[in-house]
Amino acid sequence: MSECIFANFFYCCTLGWFWRFVILAMDIEEDNWKKINSELNKLNKKYLHKHSVILNTSPPRVGKTINTISRHIEDNVPVIVFVDNEKQSKDLYNKLIGTIRVDEERLYYWRNKAISCYIMQLSEEETENNEYIINAKSEINEGVNHCKKCFYHKDCYWKWQRRNVKDYDVILMNKHNIGTVLIDDDELFYKNGEKRSIIYDEEIDKPQLTYYKQLNNVDIDLFNKIYSLTLGISNDLISNNNDFIDKIDLIKEMLKVRVNYVEIINSGFDFSKYNKKYGKLDEKAYLELFFNKIKNNIEIYDYLDKKPAPLPEKGKNGDYDFDLFQLEKLFIDILIEKRSEHNIILLDATPLKIIVDRIKDKVDDFKEIGVSAGFFKKQSLMFRIERKGGYVKNSRMSVKTRIKKNINLNKISNKNLGLDKDISYITAFKINELIKEYNRISGKNAKYGVVTYGSIRFKNNLVIDVVRMLKENGIENILYYGNYRGMSILNECEIIHVIGTDLHDSSASYNLYRYLDGEKSLQELKKSYNLEKQEFRDFLFDKLVKHQRNSGMEQIIFRNMPHMKKRIVIIEGYLPPHLEEYFKYTFPLKVYEEFPNSGTIATSSKRIIEEIINKFLDSIYYNKKIEEEFYNSYSQMSCETKQKLSSKLEKMDKEEARKEVMNLAKKYLSPKYKRKYKCLPKGVFDYLNKNYIILMKKAKINSLKRFRGLYNDFIENK
Repeated sequence: MSECIFANFFYCCTLGWFWRFVILAMDIEEDNWKKINSELNKLNKKYLHKHSVILNTSPPRVGKTINTISRHIEDNVPVIVFVDNEKQSKDLYNKLIGTIRVDEERLYYWRNKAISCYIMQLSEEETENNEYIINAKSEINEGVNHCKKCFYHKDCYWKWQRRNVKDYDVILMNKHNIGTVLIDDDELFYKNGEKRSIIYDEEIDKPQLTYYKQLNNVDIDLFNKIYSLTLGISNDLISNNNDFIDKIDLIKEMLKVRVNYVEIINSGFDFSKYNKKYGKLDEKAYLELFFNKIKNNIEIYDYLDKKPAPLPEKGKNGDYDFDLFQLEKLFIDILIEKRSEHNIILLDATPLKIIVDRIKDKVDDFKEIGVSAGFFKKQSLMFRIERKGGYVKNSRMSVKTRIKKNINLNKISNKNLGLDKDISYITAFKINELIKEYNRISGKNAKYGVVTYGSIRFKNNLVIDVVRMLKENGIENILYYGNYRGMSILNECEIIHVIGTDLHDSSASYNLYRYLDGEKSLQELKKSYNLEKQEFRDFLFDKLVKHQRNSGMEQIIFRNMPHMKKRIVIIEGYLPPHLEEYFKYTFPLKVYEEFPNSGTIATSSKRIIEEIINKFLDSIYYNKKIEEEFYNSYSQMSCETKQKLSSKLEKMDKEEARKEVMNLAKKYLSPKYKRKYKCLPKGVFDYLNKNYIILMKKAKINSLKRFRGLYNDFIENK
């Protein structure tokens, strides 16, 4: 449906803005699509090209990226768009070609060097026994710029791309290119002398990381040889990477006296030691690799030395933790620093406030725009799973805890370790069955999706492949945490079920913490975690970790587009409070097992879920209006004790059965039947007991007297 909407929308681009919305109004039934697209277009038309930096914070999946690019195309302003990965670039490329009807000669998807360099594309068979190609690949893999001396310029797509990209109106490119020499390429950032606007799509807090390159034994031998040649001292200066850091001031002084490459080559150093790692390169290439590594490591040290946080250490023995020796710089900071003369448009539904404030401080003309929750017509429902007196804030650990209680991890025979019997997942299996049954009876094609963990790992290296388990139990539409940005299989699911919370290891937030001048080491921060309050004592670090969680959960829920279409979202995990603003109603929902560890849902819980799902799908496919009270009554009922719930449902069954019996009695006691069969109340009572045994048992009408009384009341109330 979304493809169709955008196709219609952009087909009208050349007709002008007024007629575009006239056509949209005729073609699109959903009010949200019309309202949101109209508002986005108004904002873009009003503010684009007029501010140095614009931040658009509209929610995910409303068309921010497409709308912004289309505005540039219509205004004939060239633009370069930075996205997260190749898949997102291709998705965006195909959507632009298919919806805006933009000519392929105006739109270009930038291929990274690894997939466009002629030499890197040659297969092993093609390069066999070709020493030049083998050595060139080694150089390129290690970061040596081989282009200047390459023999294959004529056949190289990378070179063609560098020459011709300037002719395109729209360039799609991976964000990682921001941290390369391409950021200084004016031919990329200008078209015929006109500045390109820059669109940066999502995650403005994403840093570029430069990693410390540990020196191996051969590097250390070469370093000591150069040290000896430089200062005429025969003793070795360093024996390991710790020495390199501890003596880095001496090393900086040494490097000021640059030794001639020829002198090093003629010193007798055995360069063949490098062959095992890099292949047969010439000595100058080895030295270029070596000095690049030294410069890289000094740059990282200088960066870390200026930061308030201590140098990363491993344990208490004084060794440095070189895995955390990294230089962090936000991609957006590089853009502002290197390309401040361009208009920069940031698209981020969940920006971190501290990053936004820093951007405001760096630029003179900043404007924040966006479509707020108030613009959306609320039509979706949310059911929050309740357990043990409150909403579930599920994590991997809570699932692991339940599994450990139910099985012996030392005696494993089931590859799922009992996860396929866990209450969260048997609920998902049952919902999937109920929707398939609805489709079978109605002839519809309602879809159900599940978002959860890709896998669950235990300390003893046992791993549950959660995605595989879900597929084995018939669930087709699955998204797992860490794999949800961009186009999604959840787009067309009427009902989704979110199991768990998208929690990254807190270490993932440390780079940004240090970049923002946090003062503590990662070890200190982890020790400060308060399990009872579920927070870190360091305010900044706690804020970054929680922002990652909130941002992740928002992205996940909006993949289903409940703010744009009519949906049910069932969630048993953390819910950012502001997300409820996008839903018409939010209800609690409790689900019982038949008995502990049974691996089946209680009949009463199944009945409630079935009623809710069937009524909701009827409201979509048959346009039936279902009142809030219906959902609310079943929600409240689900939260009763298991015994009370069973009793209430039994009472409901009795009332429904009695209503059906009375309708049959009315039919058989009508004038038509009375004339034909001479029916009297006793005869009808006996007939129903003989031919509707189960119905009469449910209705609990045990006597003719009770039957007469109920029938008289029924007729009077009619």
